[in-house]
Amino acid sequence: MARILTTGGRGFLGSRFVRYAIEQSAEVVDIDSLTYAADPNAHAGVKGYTHLEIDVVSAHPDRIARYGPYDAMVHFAAESHVDRSLGGPEATARTNVLGTCRMLEVARALAIPKVVYVSTDEVTGDLGFGTPPIEGIETDPMRPGSPYAASKAGAELLAHSYVRSFGTPVVIVRPSNCYGPRQTPEKFIPRAITRILSGRTAPLFGDGQQIRDWMHVLDATRGIWAAMERGTHGRVYSLSAEDPRTNRGVIEQIATALNGKIERVADRPGHDQRYEVVPKRAREELSWRAIVPWADGLKETIDWYVENEPWWRAAAKRVEAMW
Repeated sequence: MARILTTGGRGFLGSRFVRYAIEQSAEVVDIDSLTYAADPNAHAGVKGYTHLEIDVVSAHPDRIARYGPYDAMVHFAAESHVDRSLGGPEATARTNVLGTCRMLEVARALAIPKVVYVSTDEVTGDLGFGTPPIEGIETDPMRPGSPYAASKAGAELLAHSYVRSFGTPVVIVRPSNCYGPRQTPEKFIPRAITRILSGRTAPLFGDGQQIRDWMHVLDATRGIWAAMERGTHGRVYSLSAEDPRTNRGVIEQIATALNGKIERVADRPGHDQRYEVVPKRAREELSWRAIVPWADGLKETIDWYVENEPWWRAAAKRVEAMW
């Protein structure tokens, strides 16, 4: 039975990966400092899950070693909200850069044979409008456009340096925008859903023509699992649904489904116009492809928030308390 060390396993993407890993008969030891973005009740009573309340910046190998040995480590823990990074770049850099450095040191000290660093497609930068997606984008220079994206790019460079300097077996994955049930209400899709369910308007930055590729959290989880199992050390794998949509189009679908209204708000500073990556390398080397259709995934997500009001109201209070 595999034993996997995760970080941020009570966050949105991390918690879905933890559930998936346990479904695959793995045991999970998870480091999570339980910030506002963590679901405190995730995995409650789940067999095969062990939680260690540790800040990744101060993680020490000795404490983590007690629960090993580990077959793999998957590092999710991050400050992942662009707006928060604009308001607090230093906190974002601390967790995303220093925290990643510390976890790479943990992986090296414990000789973990496979390490997956979960990055973001935002490190590739703004493609702008009218430019075709680049299939070889994993090897192109990174051009981050926000403090958040820059911190993730910095962490990627650290990971590459550990592969080169120490032989640490790191694989990097860059998922596109993820969505699905149990996502913190500060994020784009759940914010629109929960505000409408609260009788308010769904906010839309600027003209809403920004383009994003939306990938269901299950597809991202499958891709990260595939990278853990079959990825080549030192390689970067982009993951996307290859189904780009404008922010306005997404908001309009949500508003239509819930009979809600949209309100245009001031645009985000330096708002990137478009992210779009082609997961050719993941298809060819990992045998991975996104399989959840957008219409099905969005309906499932909307239905989940409609049916789980106590969960998202509690999550919204945590967001407000930390904003």
